[in-house]
Amino acid sequence: MPRSIKESFTKTYLDVKEIVLGTATTDEVKTIINREIDEYYLECEIEFDENLTGVGLLLNFDEVADRGYGYTLNLFNNLFAFDVYPNQPWNLTNFINVHRPLELKRKYKLQLLVEKNIAVAYLDDKYALSTRMYPLATPTFNLGLIAKNGVAKFKNLKIKTRK
Repeated sequence: MPRSIKESFTKTYLDVKEIVLGTATTDEVKTIINREIDEYYLECEIEFDENLTGVGLLLNFDEVADRGYGYTLNLFNNLFAFDVYPNQPWNLTNFINVHRPLELKRKYKLQLLVEKNIAVAYLDDKYALSTRMYPLATPTFNLGLIAKNGVAKFKNLKIKTRK
């Protein structure tokens, strides 16, 4: 991520040493921003156990409708991807080819820039995915963390705003 963009976000909104999510058999989602801000910069390190099949961030996530967008590490297919969540066969939205092959390891650095309905995610300063998001259910600016079928640790999670 360009340093000038990162440095334009100066006000700390959230600074957490570690958030642990997940169980061996189910998806676990935790909302960390609830409609308060629509422009922010996030950075964190993600570590996980060998059973995990997916981990990532959910954007514009509506807990009631159980719908949103997600930047995820799909560890089953070795992909860094952006798509709707949950991605069921009957959902109309499908982001074809919004993914990059992923070098599988146990720790990643993730950075995210969100400005209203535009998002750019950087993984290990090596991969970048950008997108525009449209309301899926109720328009929200919620941000959530997700771990699928295993335990994930989001370490040194920082969110900063410009305001």
